[in-house]
Amino acid sequence: MRKYAALIACALVALTGCSVSAGSGDDDPEPWSTAHLEDEVTDDITLDDKDAEFTVECAGGLENEKDATQDCNITTGADEADVHVVVTELDDGGISDYDVNTFLPGVRVAEAIKSSLADQGVTADSVDCAGELAGEKGATMSCTATAGADTGEIAVEATEVDGLFINFHFEVE
Repeated sequence: MRKYAALIACALVALTGCSVSAGSGDDDPEPWSTAHLEDEVTDDITLDDKDAEFTVECAGGLENEKDATQDCNITTGADEADVHVVVTELDDGGISDYDVNTFLPGVRVAEAIKSSLADQGVTADSVDCAGELAGEKGATMSCTATAGADTGEIAVEATEVDGLFINFHFEVE
């Protein structure tokens, strides 16, 4: 078995604490619009380079329900990161607290593995990774690589998470 290391570069790097106080005092608070959610996530990001510009694009708004989730993509230059925004607390005004959890979509993990293999002189026709790699040290996922008629399984493990930066290694079994 061979071990390889790959690093998904997200030069953006830190998420600050995610606690908010928002709401109108209505009996039935409105969910957050996409624009409002993007503004909230933007406010939670601290870049290493204070002058760097970045964008946050969310797939939609965020419902006023505990455990409601929405995905957002953060881009700065050529680097990007994906996060799940999860409602953790509600009050009379609606969403009062949420978590922002980094993850790598399977397609990005597969691209990084295929590129790393190519850098080492190994040509894979395809690498497929179903699901996502959670931004938690020790999180795992499985991938499948094909080269000609050969197929192999790949074990992936997150080895370090620092803000939006996820380092992982993979092992071809």
